Amino acid sequence: MGYPPAPGAFGPPPGVPVEPRKRSKLFWLRFAIPVVVLVVAALGVFGVFKSDVDRAAVGDCLNVKEFKDRVEPAKVDCGDQAANVKVGVRLDDDNASCPAGDYDEYSVSGRGSYKLCLMLNAREGECLANFSSLTQGYKRVNCGDPAAEVKIVRVADGKADDSACQGTDARAAITYSQPATTVCLAESTPA
Repeated sequence: MGYPPAPGAFGPPPGVPVEPRKRSKLFWLRFAIPVVVLVVAALGVFGVFKSDVDRAAVGDCLNVKEFKDRVEPAKVDCGDQAANVKVGVRLDDDNASCPAGDYDEYSVSGRGSYKLCLMLNAREGECLANFSSLTQGYKRVNCGDPAAEVKIVRVADGKADDSACQGTDARAAITYSQPATTVCLAESTPA
């Protein structure tokens, strides 16, 4: 023998609709905050953590202080005194080869790998130090400076041929096939 079951909870009187339960603002914030955090994190991974160099395009200029592993160049305005190289070609594979020419190279491997084929960013009449260095970045200096190694005597845009230096006192030429450019170099003679 047992007892009859307890009566159920009281509900609304018959014929009165049940009002849906309202969700509190805290309920919605529990879902909104993680979504916002995920969106911000995704933007950070794909945008904020990319350096200016990762976004460098053909024609952009860089300041390369050293040509060494783990030394990242800085993107600068091409008219800036520190802008010593210009992106001639951008390749979407760090193992790809730069086109014919005397390009310096900067590459990033791994996810999003690429290679930048870099051209000397110099104008006629300028002098450069660190030109013969295998690791130091080119540096514009006064032509009378004892550190000056070469003087730019001609920059021939549209032509990638040593013959562009004929008629100058150039002792060497640097050529790039894309964009076609020849830079004619003479020894710098300090005053």
